Amino acid sequence: SSGINAEYGAHSNGFRFSNSHGSNIDIIYNTIKFAFFQPCDKEMLIMLHFYLRHPIMIGKKKTYHISFYTEVGEIMTDLGKSSHMYDRDDIEAEHAEREMRQKLKGAFKNFIEKVENLTKGKVEFDTPFRELGFHGVPNRSSCLLQPTTHCIINVVEWPPFVIALDEVELIHFERVQFQLKNFDMVFIFKDYARKVEMINSIPMSSLDAIKEWLNSCDIKYTEGAISLNWAKVMKAIVDDPEGFFEDGRKRRRALFHLPLRVRRNDAEGMTFTLKII
Repeated sequence: SSGINAEYGAHSNGFRFSNSHGSNIDIIYNTIKFAFFQPCDKEMLIMLHFYLRHPIMIGKKKTYHISFYTEVGEIMTDLGKSSHMYDRDDIEAEHAEREMRQKLKGAFKNFIEKVENLTKGKVEFDTPFRELGFHGVPNRSSCLLQPTTHCIINVVEWPPFVIALDEVELIHFERVQFQLKNFDMVFIFKDYARKVEMINSIPMSSLDAIKEWLNSCDIKYTEGAISLNWAKVMKAIVDDPEGFFEDGRKRRRALFHLPLRVRRNDAEGMTFTLKII
């Protein structure tokens, strides 16, 4: 992290982070589930983030998430102190910041390329697609959620949010109503015993783009007007999966065989029955 004199190196079997206090953090390559490179484009920091298969101890706490980052704004402040940037105008400052961002991106990309060559592809860094991003609240505050090749993430805010797409069975959109400005996104996993995860308060204007992204990933989705009690729903599935899905099929058949009443001003009511072919 920034503010500490530190070295971050890649070795034959893992990474080692050493700070000026003499403490080390070791990350073995085999324990890395996903590695992400967060560029500093429209961000105040540039970051490498690791999501681990098993937690490691940092101080007295276990964590699955490790981030190594540099704050671009802080670098610019330090550069200003040494180069008297306080006397430069805004155009020169913006030019210097663009140059610094490019240098940082080049240094990080060079390190990533060396790591991927060293590990022979065992560690591959995934970069988020910012153009596919949308805002929502996965934890306590609103942030930009960004798809990657294998995940949907936000690693800039803390705590990080990472969901592997190949672990998702279904996505359900809640509170999809014309008069509402926001909706919620629920991730139901292939492991039904796993607690669902949610992204709340997504702008309704993002719904179509999210659906297009899910279609491109071949991920099924549904939508509804109300919020469900997912703890109760998932418990019913885990307790009796066959019964749950059979009951769902019966309800669906009953729904599509309901008589529908159509009223017209110029004719008496007519009854139709919809059937599933």
